[in-house]
Amino acid sequence: MTVSVARSARYLPQRARIIGLREVGGDVREIVLRPLSGETFPSFEAGAHIDVCLRGDAVRQYSLLNDPDERNRCVIAVKKSPNRFDEPAPDEERLIVGQPVEIGIPRNHFSLDRGSRDVLLVAGGIGLTPMFAMGHALVRENSTFAFHICARSREALPYADELDRLPFGSRIRVHLDDGPAAQQLDDDDLGLWSSGRSLYLCGPIGFVSAVIERARRLSWPDRAIHTESFSPSK
Repeated sequence: MTVSVARSARYLPQRARIIGLREVGGDVREIVLRPLSGETFPSFEAGAHIDVCLRGDAVRQYSLLNDPDERNRCVIAVKKSPNRFDEPAPDEERLIVGQPVEIGIPRNHFSLDRGSRDVLLVAGGIGLTPMFAMGHALVRENSTFAFHICARSREALPYADELDRLPFGSRIRVHLDDGPAAQQLDDDDLGLWSSGRSLYLCGPIGFVSAVIERARRLSWPDRAIHTESFSPSK
């Protein structure tokens, strides 16, 4: 998720450096940041995001996808924006390893409900990023959960070749729009709501709205549905 906001020193108290850049599929680039020498990053909860000032005065918000227990690095993922030929490349596509950036204190509007007995994570495309951090946290707590990831195709799926190697890889089920009907997200994947179940949704607005509608038909109350959505890049 990326949102441009006005630059504010209050939200950018720490300097970091890019130590890793790589393409992870689905036109998504992973960016690994490390604090400057002698520092650590603030702790964060799964679902949190940070403000990042990449170049100039533009500040954008990115979900943290790495293990919340890590303090020596933070990892974000950025979906490339398609541009007209007469437009400059976005800031995210002109980054280089070693480049300094300013980052903000982690903030969380998409936190896990620790009282849930059964957690269902459902992501659309790059909406999987905050849920990677959730997966790490839920595994550590030995929680019951399932993780469903939807994408147009395998080529459009970030981290497609790495999902089964994650600590929670066995909990993940992938649903592709261009795949057989039997593997697409359906009512059985969501299941009927019962007390103690929580649903977390992240992805494009249209995707999130469609899953919410399906969940409501399965008796999921709004209080058990937690969402984070974004508008697709233009």
